Amino acid sequence: MPNVFKGLGIAGSISIIDAASGAVLKEIRQQPRGLESALLLPIASGIKGNSKAYVTSLANGQVSVVDLNLMKLVKNIPVTFTPNGQQGAQFGIFDTLQVPIQPPVSPDGKFVGVAVLSLTTVPRPPTGAADHVAIIDTATDTVVKYLPAPAGAHGAHWGAKLGGGYYLYVTSQHSNALTIIDPDPNGDGNANDASVVGRILLSNDSAGAGVTDGTGGQGLKPLPNVYDGWVQDTVALAGTGKLSAEVEGWIKALTPAQRQPGP
Repeated sequence: MPNVFKGLGIAGSISIIDAASGAVLKEIRQQPRGLESALLLPIASGIKGNSKAYVTSLANGQVSVVDLNLMKLVKNIPVTFTPNGQQGAQFGIFDTLQVPIQPPVSPDGKFVGVAVLSLTTVPRPPTGAADHVAIIDTATDTVVKYLPAPAGAHGAHWGAKLGGGYYLYVTSQHSNALTIIDPDPNGDGNANDASVVGRILLSNDSAGAGVTDGTGGQGLKPLPNVYDGWVQDTVALAGTGKLSAEVEGWIKALTPAQRQPGP
């Protein structure tokens, strides 16, 4: 659990919670030095099984990796860029004018997709866009690909890809477009070839101008829910008469690996 504020200023913390009991097992607080110094406005998290958590920090522009077994922070991964394409732990929000938001982990635990929102419309390296999505390989905890995104990249979630694997769906606050990313188009387990494979216009053209009023991009929920620990419950109900015909169709289309993404 990221705790955005912890006391005065922008220092935050991460709480590791036992989901069964609700007990806080440990709190990792921001410190002036060391890996914990990155915990400045921690905002969102993604979980890989019971082994690791990935936490984004708004003011620092990094993704902090937490070993859930050791209950300690083990690495920080920069995911933001300055307008001239520089990157590193020394560059905070006032240098980059970018903030990482949601970092969901793919159901099979292989990749993290980080939506990075820009506070400006200035395009920048390495994508040539103001906003982008960073794809992290969880085996090495390094960014293997940056991909452009429409203005206000914010929400992100994984959904099943027909035939196997997963798509990353990304919403944007200042664009009526849903971005679809395939982290592994050739299925070799490597995200070096990750690419944007589609965009869906969310406008209903009610104003006649191809746009709708309001701000979007807060979050999304692909169906069926294919995350480990959830999809198995639905799969177990297939053929029992307790699922709608629509859901039965979804489950039938899943591959064996998608039906059981965990170990």
